[in-house]
Amino acid sequence: MKKCPNCGSEVAEEAKFCTNCGNELATGDEVKPKAVASEVQSENASEQAKESASKQEAGVSLDKEKLKASSLSYWSWLVTAWKHPFEAPI
Repeated sequence: MKKCPNCGSEVAEEAKFCTNCGNELATGDEVKPKAVASEVQSENASEQAKESASKQEAGVSLDKEKLKASSLSYWSWLVTAWKHPFEAPI
């Protein structure tokens, strides 16, 4: 039996993948542990934070008044659609 370099569980000698974590097992010393899901999520979060910061630096911002007006307009349409579902929209 050999050990998985990623999670340390024992796997069969002829196994190509770990039955515990799914890590691909290579022959010889070229095995590198794969990134853990939390590491991948933290990398994605940091990329999103960088992207958000770059958008703010570029002067991209939401116009709160336009957002409020469109939300109220949508809400009005939705309430009307609920009250009168078979009437054609104006």
